[in-house]
Amino acid sequence: MYKFMKWFTIWLFVWMAFFSLVNKVKAEDIRIFHSNYGNTHSKWKNRLEAAGHSVDSSTSAPGSWSSYEQVIDLRHMSNGLSTDESNAYKSILQNGGTIVLNGENTANVFRNRNNGIQAFVRDVTGDNTITYSTSQTISYANSAYKLSTTT
Repeated sequence: MYKFMKWFTIWLFVWMAFFSLVNKVKAEDIRIFHSNYGNTHSKWKNRLEAAGHSVDSSTSAPGSWSSYEQVIDLRHMSNGLSTDESNAYKSILQNGGTIVLNGENTANVFRNRNNGIQAFVRDVTGDNTITYSTSQTISYANSAYKLSTTT
């Protein structure tokens, strides 16, 4: 019985040590790139930190993207991805990371953003048939600002 308890105690210790390290390894470093529009970036940051991730959030690009396993690009802007951003995002993807790109509505002012995202996705996938929808118009009905789409 003593040998069993000794073996069980050692096994339990190793098991606990292993899983405490695995939990730390799973928590990825995340960059939220945003335009400080609304509070969406704060909500993402709070939820990800609550899940154990290390998150930083900024309206400007970092000096180096190499420490991030995930990038969530929530920018609300009228221009597409810069060459530096596109190259950094490709590097993150090549290293097994995740990139989330938030497009915009189809208003003319956002066309460059949407086209930039489309070009990036086409480039990394090699699929030139990928497109974003431009067939819907967005209108706001009554004072409650209910969103409706019309095709």
